[in-house]
Amino acid sequence: MNRWKILMTGLLTLLMVAPVVAGDGHADGHGHGDMDEAAQMEAMMKLAQPGPMHEHMKAMAGKWTTTTTMNMPGAEPSKTTGDANFELVLDGRFLVETGNGEMMGMPFKGMSMWGYNNASETFESVWTYTMSTGMLFFEGKGMGDDATIEWNGRYGDTSGEPKTMRMVSRVKSNDNWVCEMYEKAPDGTEFVMMKIEYSRTPATGK
Repeated sequence: MNRWKILMTGLLTLLMVAPVVAGDGHADGHGHGDMDEAAQMEAMMKLAQPGPMHEHMKAMAGKWTTTTTMNMPGAEPSKTTGDANFELVLDGRFLVETGNGEMMGMPFKGMSMWGYNNASETFESVWTYTMSTGMLFFEGKGMGDDATIEWNGRYGDTSGEPKTMRMVSRVKSNDNWVCEMYEKAPDGTEFVMMKIEYSRTPATGK
C-alpha cells in the first residue's frame, strides 16, 4: 500500500469515527454511556445514512433561474439574473450547486455544497466563486416549519480579517425559494445585503 492509499484510508477512518467518539466515547453525543466497538460501528453506520432532512434536499435538485438583488448603504439596489444547477451527489447525502451570474457588472461562476450533518443535527454549506479565492462557511438550524433555515456564516474579508454574517433560506413552494444574506451597516443596524430568488426552470420537451 503506497503512502497515498495509507493517507486516504486514515482520513476516511477519521471522518467515519470522529462523530461517534467526539463526546468522550458517547456514541450519539447525548450521554448514553460508553459503547463497545460493535455498538459504535452500528451507531456510526446509522449516522452515515441519509435521513429525513436529506429527503427534503432532494426537492432542490434541478435547474433554476436566479434573480439577485444587491443592497449597499448609500447606493441604489442592483438586480441581476443568472442560472443555477443543483445535483445530488454521494448517494443523496449532499447537493452541489454550480451557477453563473453577474456582480458589479462582471460575470462570475459560483459553486456551493449543501448538506445535513446527522451527528451535529445542523445544516452545513460552503460557498465560493470566481471573484474570490476564499470560501464562505455556513451552519444552519431549521426554524421548525420544514421550510425555513437560519444560517450563521463566517468568512475572511479582503484584508484577511475574520467576519461573520447571517443568512435565512426559505422554501416558498416546490418551484420557488429564496436566500437572504444579512450584514451590518456602519451604524450597527442589520440590513439585507443580498437576496437570491430561485425559480425552477421549466422542463423543455424533446
